[in-house]
Amino acid sequence: MISIIIPVYNSEKFIRETIDSIICQSYQNWECLIIDDHSQDATLEIVKPYLNHKIKIIANGGFGACAARNTGVYYSKGKYIKFLDSDDVLYDNFVLQKQIDFLTLNNHDIVFGKEYYFNNDVYNSPPLKVRGGIISNDNPSSFMKNFPTTSNFLLKKTCLNNLSWNEGIKRGQEFLLLFHLYTLDFKFGFDKNINSCRIRIHESTHRISNTSKYNISDYSYDVLLDMTQLIEKKDDFLLKMELKKLILKDLMEAHKSKNKSAYKNISSLFTHAIFKNISINPYEELIIIISRFNSSIANILFKLGKKVNYI
Repeated sequence: MISIIIPVYNSEKFIRETIDSIICQSYQNWECLIIDDHSQDATLEIVKPYLNHKIKIIANGGFGACAARNTGVYYSKGKYIKFLDSDDVLYDNFVLQKQIDFLTLNNHDIVFGKEYYFNNDVYNSPPLKVRGGIISNDNPSSFMKNFPTTSNFLLKKTCLNNLSWNEGIKRGQEFLLLFHLYTLDFKFGFDKNINSCRIRIHESTHRISNTSKYNISDYSYDVLLDMTQLIEKKDDFLLKMELKKLILKDLMEAHKSKNKSAYKNISSLFTHAIFKNISINPYEELIIIISRFNSSIANILFKLGKKVNYI
């Protein structure tokens, strides 16, 4: 059985579409746990007619999206876990069947497919972009490039036996969770023939994890710090290189957001012991050195490097 976990907070605008996309699945051996994070709108009234032995609602008390997902995992009864955001929908009627079939036939722990991004209308407008690609355990850059979003992947519940969503961060939650799974050598399977989900790109109060652009850099630091600690004892040169590149990227984002505190914190990660003998390309190393003295020049060089493919 698949346990589908949906955190909701003021989700009245889209929750009906989300639930409908589950009900119409060809694979019907599922339960749906809707974790309410103290919604103040009509979300509960919309959800109530759907409630039955398969669709249940659980109060979470306003502790955030990650806490809601952890609550869902705690109450779940399925062998497999599917997280779904309250404003996203499964792509078509065959997503669950295809993902279950993949995990049954292949030696993988997590399966994901292509994810399609839209504005508000996920059914009658062309996608703004499509993501999806292979993740290889011996190629960390493939993870950084192709990690799936929350509503995309299906995983075995056993993957979460000793893991949980980090309730202290409000951005990059799925990235951090999946990175943790990646460092533990769980196998990610990508199937290009699976269209997994339709994702809305927007900022709205019904997103539990919504936050200001200024604060994004603060949360980026929290994620990067956790990632650094996760691989502290891992002997993986390539993984540490990719993390160093990511730190540089987020450092430049902190500069653009004018968050001086986050900039200082992110910059301090370069001095961590795990990077002592880790060098990325000389151009990026030069930017790191300059960033200690002049963030504006460092950012100019970073943007130039991206244009000419030095980065």
